[in-house]
Amino acid sequence: MKKYVFLTTSIRNVGGAQLYISRKLDYLKENGWDVDVFFYNDGKVVIPNLECFKDNCVNELSCNFNWISKSKKKKICTKVIDLRFDQIILESHTVELSLWGEFFAQYAQCRHISYLLSEQFPKIDSYRERLFHFKLQNNLLFGITKRSIYFFLGEQEKTKGCFLPAIGCASNNVEDINDHRLNGLIRADYNILSLGRLEKPYINNMIENVKEFAKLHLDKTINLLLIGDSASEEITSKVLENIRSSQNINCIFWGYTFPIPRKVFDYVDVSIGTAGCTTLTKNEGIPTIAIDGNDYDAIGVLGYTTNNCLFRNEHEPRIKIIDLLKDILESKNYSRKKIDNYKIEKLDYSSHQAIIDSKFKFVPYDMKMRKSMKDWLLFVVIYVFGLNFINRLRNVIKVLR
Repeated sequence: MKKYVFLTTSIRNVGGAQLYISRKLDYLKENGWDVDVFFYNDGKVVIPNLECFKDNCVNELSCNFNWISKSKKKKICTKVIDLRFDQIILESHTVELSLWGEFFAQYAQCRHISYLLSEQFPKIDSYRERLFHFKLQNNLLFGITKRSIYFFLGEQEKTKGCFLPAIGCASNNVEDINDHRLNGLIRADYNILSLGRLEKPYINNMIENVKEFAKLHLDKTINLLLIGDSASEEITSKVLENIRSSQNINCIFWGYTFPIPRKVFDYVDVSIGTAGCTTLTKNEGIPTIAIDGNDYDAIGVLGYTTNNCLFRNEHEPRIKIIDLLKDILESKNYSRKKIDNYKIEKLDYSSHQAIIDSKFKFVPYDMKMRKSMKDWLLFVVIYVFGLNFINRLRNVIKVLR
């Protein structure tokens, strides 16, 4: 009996993490694993095979690990961990979820893989840094690019090999299906696609560059197709309002779309995105501008001038998005690559399987962490009034802002 447990932020809507989990859980089930997914951001589940986990929302996982009482942690532990299984593997996807994952792993004396799916990382205190160096030394810390853990923990020999591809986040998510929205699409002079979640930090810079490009071509019509959305209605509204303030940009908002109809790419001249989204559009033959996750400017045209889809290397210059729009749309320097005999990519989980198959010896880790004054304050508030009180307070503060 084998159990694999994902600890992630959310299974709602469609994003790279959800697609990655969706594909990997199918692989795990085919190989005899019982799979569970626990998360803290609730909402509508779009991907069918994640629907069965909709009741696995644990709000406390959204909190700083220090804010939750020992008794509550133990209750959560018994919900997440089923000790009837002979083999248990935990996989956590954020910095704070890694603390929870290690806490659960100490309880079950099992393997815990800290697989950080983030494109950016928060500053961490000495206690968290100690945990991640512990995971590093035990070969259980990974990022989604070769430079992720390098940026997170700094330059050292050990961080160079901490890379694990997020298999499935950009593969097999396009299908030859009909979508009624295709009937309303009409090509403009220039047709730009933005594929990805609207709360990603590069979005505002991308929009400003597209608007700047549009001002240079007031005699042209421009389509900006958005495939992706935000969990925040406020963010979505601001993004759409910003785009529609331009007089010659036709904003076409599709929101979360799964799967993506292949026919939509017939209406696209260039795509802008980051990480797995860029690989998807490149594979569909679209000239794709890859955005750097640190400075939000362009790395290059994926597959032409760069092979990096998230972080530029030290030899790659920082490029304005508008400059690449000019190159692609005006100068036609990068043409579409027509894909003949399109084949569904076979997902290769050999790198993930190697971690599962590697020798494992449980090593105890001291989870004790010193609480700051802020930690103590929030610990007391949550203990007395409950987590829902904190969440309501956050919502009030957001409205007042």
